[in-house]
Amino acid sequence: MASPFWQYFHDRLNWPAIFRPGPVSALAKGLALYMDDVREDILWLRCQWSPATADDDMIARYGESRGMVRWRFDTDESYRRRVINAFAWHKLGGKLRGLEKIFAENLYLAQVLPSSDPALWAHFRLSLNVTDTGFDEHSGPLAFWLANEYKPGRSVLEGIVTKSAQPLEERVGVGLRGRTLTSTHLRFVPPEPPQARMRTALALHSRYGTSVGLRFVPPSVAQRGRTALCLTGITSTRVNARVSGDRYGG
Repeated sequence: MASPFWQYFHDRLNWPAIFRPGPVSALAKGLALYMDDVREDILWLRCQWSPATADDDMIARYGESRGMVRWRFDTDESYRRRVINAFAWHKLGGKLRGLEKIFAENLYLAQVLPSSDPALWAHFRLSLNVTDTGFDEHSGPLAFWLANEYKPGRSVLEGIVTKSAQPLEERVGVGLRGRTLTSTHLRFVPPEPPQARMRTALALHSRYGTSVGLRFVPPSVAQRGRTALCLTGITSTRVNARVSGDRYGG
């Protein structure tokens, strides 16, 4: 790192004695380096007088002097922000639009909305746009604390609504649109009839017939008449050759 005071001695004062190596040049160089250290100490001390530029261990002291308690949901950045803006936020507190500005300084786009029930005139809702900031487990307690800490005294926080927008990539394309009609028909194929096999066989067919007749013999005058019962029968037999087909292949 270049020495600011040595550059001042060498370039601005333009001392001829320090241009050549020697005791005077060594003395001027040592004096410039010592004054550089003093300058750094002065700059550090000046930064500690403002919480915006002070070291982290100084922020706790500034917060204690301004009555700003560090909560469990506070990060180093959020606590430093509250300490820096303690006086300004105290002036903005108690106003609905001031509450929106306080959230804006905490990187949240907030909007105060009335209650969903018109009868609850003292209630209000808070809408947070978290598209760019996100909303994690630390953001919720911080948002509720800020709303309850800096809201008007007569107001009651009903709830916090978060919303975010996700930008989508836009692409230009050319497409064709068509229409297709489809009709479905059910078609049943009839089964094929089974093939019947023809068989030749010899069969016997018989027919029996029987007739019964009553015959009465006329009585004789001279002789004693008798009545007899006669039975006659006819039996016939016929042989036929018959061809039969098995319809189902049996």
